[in-house]
Amino acid sequence: MKAASTFLFIIFSFLFACQGTSTQAVLKLEIPAQTISFPRMTKVVQPEFLDQFNKGAERVKVIVLLKGFKDFNGLPVAGDTTGKEAFQSSIRSRQDKVLNVIDPRQFQLKHRFENIPGFSGEATLEGIKQLATMDDVEVIEEDKEMVMDTPEGTSMKRKEEK
Repeated sequence: MKAASTFLFIIFSFLFACQGTSTQAVLKLEIPAQTISFPRMTKVVQPEFLDQFNKGAERVKVIVLLKGFKDFNGLPVAGDTTGKEAFQSSIRSRQDKVLNVIDPRQFQLKHRFENIPGFSGEATLEGIKQLATMDDVEVIEEDKEMVMDTPEGTSMKRKEEK
């Protein structure tokens, strides 16, 4: 039913657009991209970036944060090398638990965070779906450049552009 109504909308839009034009009107169909949806998609923050797959991208850059990432308050007290090593070892083992399961054809690791339970890499859509089904994964988000928007940052950026 939805496909039929979409088709009728396109035809009526075309006929309306052609009123009063020459007989050589060109039909330009713009069919909306298929919406991406999968189980546990709620783990994906701002899922609009998944539209890159509809535009032909094979992989997208993502950051994956593991369960409990909000509970980590950073490294133990400075100078405590034993505490630091245990802390980072705990993070590595949690990362390994996820990375040892995911298909390497679907996810390519780029960076392991040392002090945050998470990592970044490039994932296919299937890789994102696999990550989303894992209980140890809490958040999947696009890895994109962030720009600080402050008066100092703006003036610094302007100097760099010159």
